Amino acid sequence: MGPNAPATRERVGHEELVALLKLRQPGIQYRSHEAVFTCEQADQLFDDLPGTKAKNLLLKDRKGNRYILLCAAESRRVDLKILASTLGSSRLSMATNEELERLLGTESGALSLLSLINDTQLRVEPILDAELAQIDLMLCHPLSNRCTMAVDMRLLLQMLDHSGHSARWIALN
Repeated sequence: MGPNAPATRERVGHEELVALLKLRQPGIQYRSHEAVFTCEQADQLFDDLPGTKAKNLLLKDRKGNRYILLCAAESRRVDLKILASTLGSSRLSMATNEELERLLGTESGALSLLSLINDTQLRVEPILDAELAQIDLMLCHPLSNRCTMAVDMRLLLQMLDHSGHSARWIALN
């Protein structure tokens, strides 16, 4: 574990994470809504929230030894072969819903950088699209695909650091 990683603890749940975000970012804007599983479904529900929409993919290498949470601009097309080469990894594929639950304690459609709060064993590497480096707010699901919050990007990066994760920024072409 990294020097900033929390001690082993129980997983954080949706309500606890929402309360933490409200405390750390007073006035945070958010919407509760019906469950969403794709970016397209989400687009129809909360167009009025400020912030950048992102797509989040939990990927694994061929042997299942390396897990990556890729956070990219919503419009970004991601070529997994090129990404694997860039990261010096074997072939990448999507992790299963079971792995999503086991590693991050979240469900399909709810994956975001906030999910890393539950990765106390630091099994998942956060990889961020360099295009997102200049944004102020990112729309994130707080461990539930029934809620979306406009999270300050500085707070999001602080939370990653506090959880022991180091964000790696890469240019996705």
